[in-house]
Amino acid sequence: MYTVTLPSDINEYPVTIEQVITQIRNDSGQAEVDSELDDVIRDATEIIGKMVGYDIVTTTYEMEFQEFSGSSLTVQKGNLKSLVSVLDANDASVAYERITRPNIRVPNKFTIEFANSIEADPLTLNFTCGWDKNNVPRGLRRMILVKSSDLYAEERGSYTFSQSKYTDLIERTLRMYRNAYS
Repeated sequence: MYTVTLPSDINEYPVTIEQVITQIRNDSGQAEVDSELDDVIRDATEIIGKMVGYDIVTTTYEMEFQEFSGSSLTVQKGNLKSLVSVLDANDASVAYERITRPNIRVPNKFTIEFANSIEADPLTLNFTCGWDKNNVPRGLRRMILVKSSDLYAEERGSYTFSQSKYTDLIERTLRMYRNAYS
């Protein structure tokens, strides 16, 4: 089993509707525009997260590992915020000694080292990845705004179709946020 839960409240995202309205230069104040911009912000945040290879907003995961046996477990998810619980088949908490991550800007995986070798069918892991909205790096927030305008109004986006050479602002800016090891 693999469950992913994104924030339901748009106020948990790193950019606001007002910031997107400023970016697209739309001050109509129409409620249907605000509703559409909710979806645009969610989509833009997800797209930028996929482009850099990790979660931007706080995302909750529940993963089950069938027939688990071992003294450590590596999970290919980046930007770990917190390990909520590790549970065995009886929903009893499993002790772990430490969590290690690669020494890169935003680690793209983490390893849980258990106090003892364990066997569980299943082993359930609950954790969160991402940042609190106020801690998202400024460059990523800016790219979410640019992508939002791409999704909502192409004339304010990162490119125009009339350009003879396609140079994507988002692609160039996100290079520094990508992991060389992902």
